[in-house]
Amino acid sequence: MNDVNISTELDAEGILLARIDMPNRAMNVFSRDLMDALEALITRAQGDEAIRAVVLTSGKPSFLAGADLAMVEAFTERAASTGSPEELHALLGHLGRLFRRLETHPTPFVAAINGLALGGGLELCLACRARIVADDPAIQLGLPEVTLGLLPGAGGTQRLPRLVGAEKGLDMLLTGNPVNPAAALALGLVDEVVPADQLIDAAKARAPQQP
Repeated sequence: MNDVNISTELDAEGILLARIDMPNRAMNVFSRDLMDALEALITRAQGDEAIRAVVLTSGKPSFLAGADLAMVEAFTERAASTGSPEELHALLGHLGRLFRRLETHPTPFVAAINGLALGGGLELCLACRARIVADDPAIQLGLPEVTLGLLPGAGGTQRLPRLVGAEKGLDMLLTGNPVNPAAALALGLVDEVVPADQLIDAAKARAPQQP
């Protein structure tokens, strides 16, 4: 079963390859539709015994660039007008709850990062059980929300320092400065850096080994 935003392929070993590839966009961004597609993927992985693990990657040169700014603007307008506290909690906390569900999922998810992962894109990777990134110094991994006067809202403020330590985590959160794959590996932000043509195979090999 494929979604217009996420296509999937299940191999003979039970590894589901899920490619995020939003139509009519130069980059993948978190929209309501993509959140719904991710939620459906998580539900499918939990209900299908044939799926041993999931590898998340992108069908575009970048991985995922963050939130859809039009969606953020709509959320802001809703918060300033008619939304009740209960409605706003359901609306604004949706992505964070999805990431928590993914993080605690009995089926391991592994991020195969083929291009830049910023903001919500990196938060998605942080919620995965492991992270493999292509060996390309042009790839950027970071949480640049502070440059817009914000902080990550879907768990990145917690997961990033746990992986890289409080000092470097705070530095990345408060400056918004991204890191390249080599620096990410040295920090412990990713588990492995591999040649781009080996990325999917490496992620598939690692995925079923995750606890």
